[in-house]
Amino acid sequence: MLGKTVTPYDVAIVMMSVKLSRISNERKHDSFVDLIAYASFADEYVDDAAPEEALKIRLDNVAADIDENIREIAKTLAPMKGERK
Repeated sequence: MLGKTVTPYDVAIVMMSVKLSRISNERKHDSFVDLIAYASFADEYVDDAAPEEALKIRLDNVAADIDENIREIAKTLAPMKGERK
């Protein structure tokens, strides 16, 4: 559609532009916070040769963390299930 692969860096730059537009019309604290977050995200990808792969690795790590958290919750709840009569 755009004639190029849209990278996470590109998305962050577009979102920064949206936030700057909003700030120019209405100054809200959360817009400044969002702008900082998008700038930080863009900075993480500015030098990446393959940003899609870096994002996939990060998402895989997040998924692994979620799986670990679910296992820990299940361990906590398992004894509770056995206590019910």
